[in-house]
Amino acid sequence: MPNHAKTCLFFIWLFVSCGEAFREKLPGRESRLQKITITPDQVFDLSGYAGGGGSSPYHLFDENAFVDPRYDNPGDAFIPVTNCQPLNHPAIYFHGAEGNRIVVDLRIPYAVREIYLYDRSLVADSCWIYAGNLKKWEKISSFTTVSQTGSWGWKKISLDRDTRFVMIRFSSFETAITEMVLYGVPLQPVPGPDHFSIHKGLTTTPLDQFLGVNYIMETEPRWLMPFHYSRLYNFALDYDNDTSRDERLVRFNMLHYGYYNREKGRYVFDIDTIQHINQGNIWFSIRGVSKWMSDLGFSDKDRPMNHPSLNSEDPASYSRHAAMMWHMAAFFGYHHVDTNLLSLSHEPRQSGRGSMSLYENGNEEDANWVGNKYCSPYEYFAQSSADWDGDEGRLGARSGIHAADPQARLMMSGLTGLDTNRVKVYKFLSENLRDDHKFIWQGGIQYHYYANRGGKGISPEADSMRWKLARVADCSYRLAPDVKCFLGENGYDKSPLSWQATPLIPG
Repeated sequence: MPNHAKTCLFFIWLFVSCGEAFREKLPGRESRLQKITITPDQVFDLSGYAGGGGSSPYHLFDENAFVDPRYDNPGDAFIPVTNCQPLNHPAIYFHGAEGNRIVVDLRIPYAVREIYLYDRSLVADSCWIYAGNLKKWEKISSFTTVSQTGSWGWKKISLDRDTRFVMIRFSSFETAITEMVLYGVPLQPVPGPDHFSIHKGLTTTPLDQFLGVNYIMETEPRWLMPFHYSRLYNFALDYDNDTSRDERLVRFNMLHYGYYNREKGRYVFDIDTIQHINQGNIWFSIRGVSKWMSDLGFSDKDRPMNHPSLNSEDPASYSRHAAMMWHMAAFFGYHHVDTNLLSLSHEPRQSGRGSMSLYENGNEEDANWVGNKYCSPYEYFAQSSADWDGDEGRLGARSGIHAADPQARLMMSGLTGLDTNRVKVYKFLSENLRDDHKFIWQGGIQYHYYANRGGKGISPEADSMRWKLARVADCSYRLAPDVKCFLGENGYDKSPLSWQATPLIPG
């Protein structure tokens, strides 16, 4: 055979052979594994410690760019060191048997095949990993952390789960998992980065249409004339002062700030005077437990559940509180309901007084100085879902403000600081635990903030407050663009001995 013919045959054979080899090694799910990129917006701590716990749940992923444990040579690899556990009063963020839970939203479903965790623990503790969604988790792995430095290193977990969400649960704050790396195959096109560039900025609404004031009940209401919003501190036990243990038999009291004038044949309330003076909006900030729970020794810092032994993350545990909120909206709201449906301790029954449409179901529920009475985002979401619309009607027709008055709006319990992370978790829970996926605090996102440095009050200018509030407004707008953002508490104390005493301004 001529040489050129041999050459041609050789190349034909090589091409066919390579083609067969290529077909034999078509990239399957295993060979196409990729490290899954995790950004801060995709990480949610259900305990809510990012704002005041001195750490961030994103520390579990913040060194992913420096590590690739599936391929790295262990001897030369970068060692991740940032710990995702809370540092300040950490025990309060471990809710009962649930512990500390961090959820990752991968944004699309992945075929997750491998998870690597870097363990730098000094105490042996239990950890669990789940796949699925917030309504139904499936445990895919559990392990015990190491307890000696000589055992530090990567743990590999092999799995085969198609999932969009992954959750890791820690039993103790002493656990030190300093990095978590996920490998998998995307089952849908990977979304691009979110380049959200719209700036909400500060309001251009005239001062007389948004300025507000906090108080219990002003004895000289003329001082309230300049304020459009009036936020009144209240306790639930003043409205649910029935001592019945059975929530089905409760009769509620709407006369904490009013009385029935028999001569005039109508109810008289202090808030009527306020409305007449400033023509503004009034809302009650209602916190605490029922009178029945208070008599058992529980305080305004406890969860307002039907009974103390119930699951505080279940909206059904707050059905009594939701019924109280329904009665408030039915009585003080703008919509008339059948008065035969009202269960009140006073006569005559009345509905649709047109006094208010905003209702705040708490005050600084995220306070971390109350110890084990700290309220997690999950707990407050459960209560709010009940208070808003009876957990989408599951608690019955007389539950939640929206069921009583379609105009009613739920105001978010004021946060103790500018904690946008907690608001992000609220939105995440609303989207994934409610069938309507709706952000339920349509009345407003509320922050509390005091200009202070070194334990002393300082001026807003010295605190760069305008810049801080502008950033918070932008973040809140990004999370819930149709919801107003409020600075619910701000100011100074009269006493010069207070930590928030009025500062002396030079000049």
